[in-house]
Amino acid sequence: MEITFVNKNPTTTLILGHARAAAMVAISVKNIPIYEYEPNRVKKILTGAGHADKTAVDKMVRILLPAATPKTPDESDAIAIALAHANTTRFEKFIK
Repeated sequence: MEITFVNKNPTTTLILGHARAAAMVAISVKNIPIYEYEPNRVKKILTGAGHADKTAVDKMVRILLPAATPKTPDESDAIAIALAHANTTRFEKFIK
């Protein structure tokens, strides 16, 4: 899950907070661990640049998963978070 950043619009921030809370409750009810990543960390893991734009993230998603066909930047971001998590947890197993 991506860590929430502060929006300029308080209404948008509140709605996003509600959506995150609902997702977290639904996940925790099934005893699934929740991992959070900062947007810049996801971008750094995927593209090598923490301030990469959405086009660069989408391009890397398509390179790493050629069968993936995200239709929106949000879909591409979700896949990017999953890829970053898979990459991060894979290396944590070797460190322990």
